[in-house]
Amino acid sequence: MQMQEEEQSAANTMREDRWQIVLGKQNEVEKLRSLLHNQKNELQNAEKELSGLKPPSGWTSTSSNEIFYAADKIVGSLKTQIMSTEQSIKSMTKPPPVLLQPLPAKEHEAMPILFFLQIPHHFQLLCQDLAS
Repeated sequence: MQMQEEEQSAANTMREDRWQIVLGKQNEVEKLRSLLHNQKNELQNAEKELSGLKPPSGWTSTSSNEIFYAADKIVGSLKTQIMSTEQSIKSMTKPPPVLLQPLPAKEHEAMPILFFLQIPHHFQLLCQDLAS
């Protein structure tokens, strides 16, 4: 009886711990989705700014060329950040491994399992001999 209660208590603790992990991941995903939305807005603004600039022509090193390259670098950086955030969201939304309940919840179903787990060694040998 006591062993079944201990197993049930341990199973409940595992279930609660797992649920807290899931809730934490859900909160983190919400933060990442908000960050992703902001990053996409920044990217749109940066692309609009970049489209308004003239691409560099020739080998001249003017300030407009430097501005174009800086804006292009920002766009590339934002795209990399967006891909990283999307990958983080994907990894956080992956479900956790299956949690197995070690014993049935009902006592009358758990008792045979507990019996065979606690059976003395000489009875285990006798059972093996009878089975073969």
